[in-house]
Amino acid sequence: MNEYINLKINSPHRYQEESDKPLVSGRIRKYTPKAKDIFEENVCGYYKVLSEIRTSIIDGSLKYLDQYSENAEVLKEVRQVLLEGLEKYHEQSKEFREYLLMQTTTDSINELYAFKVVNQATEHKVRYGLKFIDERTAELNQLTQDSHDSKTSQLSHHSQASQSSHHSKTSQSSHHSKTSQSSHHSKTSQSSHHSKASQSSHHNREGDRKRRADKKKQAQQQQTEQTAVDN
Repeated sequence: MNEYINLKINSPHRYQEESDKPLVSGRIRKYTPKAKDIFEENVCGYYKVLSEIRTSIIDGSLKYLDQYSENAEVLKEVRQVLLEGLEKYHEQSKEFREYLLMQTTTDSINELYAFKVVNQATEHKVRYGLKFIDERTAELNQLTQDSHDSKTSQLSHHSQASQSSHHSKTSQSSHHSKTSQSSHHSKTSQSSHHSKASQSSHHNREGDRKRRADKKKQAQQQQTEQTAVDN
C-alpha cells in the first residue's frame, strides 16, 4: 500500500527540483507594476482553487478518520475520496507550477519555492491519512475474521454437543423400548401363567364336584339296595 501511495505522490504532477535549477542560472526578468499586479492576481486565483480542494476534499475527508475509526466501509470510502482529492490537487498544482515557470521572474521563482512547502505539507497530510486508513482497516478486518472464526468454532461445538445429546436420547429411547418390551413380555408371561393356573384350579374344582356327586349317587344306590333287602 505504501508503494501505491508513493507512486501517487511521485507522479508526473509532482514537482521535480531539477527542473527549477535553470531558473536560477538563466535570465531573470522583472515585472512592470501592471504586470506584477496581474501576476499577483493570478497567483491568488491558483491558491484559492488549491485551498478549496485542500479544505473541502482533503481536510473534509480527514476529519472523519476519528469519527468512523471503527467502520471499515466508511474508511474505505474516505480513502477513495482522499485519492481523488489528491489527484485534483496534483493537476491544479501542475498548472500553477507551469504558470510560475513561464514567468521567469524573481517573484515567480520565490512563489514557486514557497508553494513547494505548501504542496509538501498537503501531501504529507494525505500520506498520513492513507496510512492510518490502511492500518486501521487491516485491524478491523482481522477483528472481523477473529470474530467469525470464534462464532464458527462455537457453532461447531454446539453442533457436536447437539449430536451427542441426540445420540444419548436415541440410546435412552432404545433402552426404554427394550425395557418396555421386556416388561410387556414379562407381563404377558405372567398373564399366561395366571391363565394356566386359573384353568388348572377350575379343572380341579370340577373334578372335586364330580367325585362328590359320584359318591352321593353311590350312597343313594346302596341305600336303595338295602331297603329292598329289608323288605
